[in-house]
Amino acid sequence: MEPLEQTMTTLLERGHSPTLADFGGLSVVAAAVDEISVSRFSAEFVEIALEEAGDEPSAQQFAARVIARVEDDLRLNSLVEVLQTNRLSDDLEERIFDHWLKLSQDGSATVTVRTASLMGALILKRNKARRALRLASAIASARLDDNPFYLAHAARVGGFLHSEEPHQGILEFLRDVVRVEEAADDANFELGLYSVGEALKEEDPGRAKEMMGVARASFEAAAAAREARSDAKAFSIAISLLEGFYQRRPASEMGEWVTALKREAFAHSAYVYGSDDNPLLGSRGAQIAAWASLGMRLARLADEIDQAVWLDGIKIIEEELLTVYTASRTILGGQRAGGVEAIVAPRIQSSLLHNQAQALALRRWLSENATSDKAAAAAELIGLVDDYITGQQPPNPLDATSGSPLLAALQARAKEFGAFDAASIAVARIHEIESSKFSHAIMECLESVRIDFAKVETFAQYDEVRADFLALALKTLLFLEFRLDATAAQDPTGAYLFENLDGSTPLEKELQQDYLRFLRNSKLGTHDEVRGVAAGRADVFHDLGRVRIITEIKRESDDCSFDALLENYGEQTAAYQNTNVPLGMLMALDLTRSQSVGQHISALCRAAVGDFLDDGVRRGVLVVKIPGNRISPAVATQRGRKRQMGAPKTAKPTPPRTSARKST
Repeated sequence: MEPLEQTMTTLLERGHSPTLADFGGLSVVAAAVDEISVSRFSAEFVEIALEEAGDEPSAQQFAARVIARVEDDLRLNSLVEVLQTNRLSDDLEERIFDHWLKLSQDGSATVTVRTASLMGALILKRNKARRALRLASAIASARLDDNPFYLAHAARVGGFLHSEEPHQGILEFLRDVVRVEEAADDANFELGLYSVGEALKEEDPGRAKEMMGVARASFEAAAAAREARSDAKAFSIAISLLEGFYQRRPASEMGEWVTALKREAFAHSAYVYGSDDNPLLGSRGAQIAAWASLGMRLARLADEIDQAVWLDGIKIIEEELLTVYTASRTILGGQRAGGVEAIVAPRIQSSLLHNQAQALALRRWLSENATSDKAAAAAELIGLVDDYITGQQPPNPLDATSGSPLLAALQARAKEFGAFDAASIAVARIHEIESSKFSHAIMECLESVRIDFAKVETFAQYDEVRADFLALALKTLLFLEFRLDATAAQDPTGAYLFENLDGSTPLEKELQQDYLRFLRNSKLGTHDEVRGVAAGRADVFHDLGRVRIITEIKRESDDCSFDALLENYGEQTAAYQNTNVPLGMLMALDLTRSQSVGQHISALCRAAVGDFLDDGVRRGVLVVKIPGNRISPAVATQRGRKRQMGAPKTAKPTPPRTSARKST
């Protein structure tokens, strides 16, 4: 009789799909376990037997006996694929699971056999909780001196298991494996996915942003460890787009990120093409596709949400606005709102609250699409707009006290201290007038400070601290807005911010005095050059009662990036708050740009949170940059036209390089 392997070879060469009948039936095949177990076609024989006679005990027993004998990595991988789509009885699968789990932990076996066995154990885990626990425990107990290739594979399987059911041991394993150079990229990637999962559970915007930042750092570490990590790069870019939407990053920057995201997502798609049966690659590919979709929609919405009128309102509302607003449930396939909504919602809500045309477009859409699966989200947004409108104080704030909560509180306080009602009424009216005129940019910058500083315990815990710091931050942002608006002719005291023909540069003292002058009009207890503060001298001292905040003033002509400012002066700024709330301000006169027309206000402030003094205390520093060496937009236009016409360029004096140290 012709050997079964030779028969299989002949049939395949002829292009024939083999059946059990070609080999004499199931009984003949099942009796040839020893021959088939060493055949290069062992997986094909098992697949034919299970597909044609899988319900018969003899077919299942045959498959189990062959699997138990195969210890070649190529045939083992093929058998794992067969069991992805074919089931055995629970008792047989339990035996094979045990066999593969033990083989994966056998240090004497080749590493490729071990990784194939580990994948097989993952497939046979099925929905059995006990098997999942045993597999997770095996991974968590892996030794760090094991083969790095095996550790990398174990990290991928462990990350997948943890996403299904949290296991603290797997997390500890992943955090340890990042120290193994050859497996660090896989461990970092899985930790990034874990942090994304934690962020998606968060309802607090500050915490969600923090966890997304942690995830991005893990993905960047994975990409740095191995260049070919298009999956890690895609996730990192998608998170940058999410953060960029929140931070109102320029459209050009968002566009560059989208281009990079498309490139990396395509590269990963090409890499995993044809690997749909692999649960690890399949799950990862689906996640990347979802996040790529979210990133691209965020970029489009970021551009449209700043427009006064939507020309294609239906498309924007359905494909961007409401889809992004419900991203956890729509794009990412979750069951409830989570961290993505917490991050994007404030900007979307703010836009609708302050743009009547956008709110009207959304109302019209809801009236015509009440049965849409996105109708609930639209109704929620419209409800927020309505609550905001009905919550406004009455047209005449001098009416009955009950009409204005702020006025009621002020009048009660006035009576307590024997003050005049007129002053209370005036303060309430000033509040109404000013709050109705704050720009969107100011409000969003201030909201960003509130959310970011929520990670500082004192700020989050005490209403008084939070209110005092935000009040000072608002006045500081208004000072920045004033200086960005005013010309030297309008206000000669701000001439130091404009370029001098002789090339001279302003002193740090000029910004300090200007800022002090502006804040003293606000009655916030602001003083300058106060000695005996944290063993030093405070540039600008804000005495708000129990809360004391210092603004450190610097001049910078070399590198005025936020990172450089925090690196050079963050420790000093934080140290001034050692005996009060761990919140400070750093204001820098930016002389690094020549002939500058300034920057958008949102690009000139950043809230930074961290352990600046390495003492275990989380602190917050608000960094504000004041642009110097400025020219007016009209002058910039004139110079641009001259260059275009080929006019000879006038040599411009080079400002002397100055130190970032204080000049007085």
